[in-house]
Amino acid sequence: MTTEKKTYYLIYVFFIVFFIAISYVAYHNYASQKLSYANQFNESQILIVEQISNGIQEFINTQKRELEIFSNNLSLHEGSDLEKIRDLLSFYRLKQKEISSIRIYNKSGTLLFALPSRVYTEKINKSFASSDFFTSVRDHTNKYKKNMYTSQVHVDDMGERVITVSAPMYDSRSDPGKTFHPEDFTGAVAVTIKLARVEQLFIESLKFHPNTYLWALDNRGEIIIHSMSPELVGMKSENAFRSKSYGKLYETSLSMIAQESGGGGYRYKNEDFYVAYTPVIVGWQNFW
Repeated sequence: MTTEKKTYYLIYVFFIVFFIAISYVAYHNYASQKLSYANQFNESQILIVEQISNGIQEFINTQKRELEIFSNNLSLHEGSDLEKIRDLLSFYRLKQKEISSIRIYNKSGTLLFALPSRVYTEKINKSFASSDFFTSVRDHTNKYKKNMYTSQVHVDDMGERVITVSAPMYDSRSDPGKTFHPEDFTGAVAVTIKLARVEQLFIESLKFHPNTYLWALDNRGEIIIHSMSPELVGMKSENAFRSKSYGKLYETSLSMIAQESGGGGYRYKNEDFYVAYTPVIVGWQNFW
């Protein structure tokens, strides 16, 4: 090979290597940038879902605080003014737009009053002594703090999906509002909070995040909110998401049921989706 040909050959090789190197650097930069954007997107989605979770927690906790304050003004004992108690129930229900019903039980768990009364007519004077919302607030151990109860999502007597919150009542005439003793327990007050109201509040917050929708499972794996496909509400995640069309969404739902936080992708109808999730914790109960 002549010197001239060697020179051309070396120049050719140099440009090939240079082109490959530049192409690699360009691709590497593009891939890194794409990964960076993906990580930023994933982090932003997780931040959104954490904000919604915190908002729901605060909403439920506010309802619990309001009910606790209200229960401090209620006490069933011999000589109680029952008409006054009934009036207080009516006022509380009008004031708290989020609740669908309110009920008073005596210390034996018998239902005494309920609003709306037409719904509970057949249940007045019946015992609910073994119900979780009653036993949980009756059998407390902390004399300095009332034991509040928050239920799983369930369907109430009016056919609405609700959360039940209950608080104990005590005869506080001897020690008003300072300590709570089992022997002073006089009954319980319970309210149901409309899940539709919770859903409405937090779906509205997503209007600033296009192409985003909200769905939630309880810790039994039941879908309790789905803003895109409401027909899935009430179904178990294993029945709703186990089909091949949902890809890895079923595995994601198992992580949600295990009350983990995180995110992941899935493919549905030839489209890629990203799901971010975190548990909703109210008091000591992790119920979503």
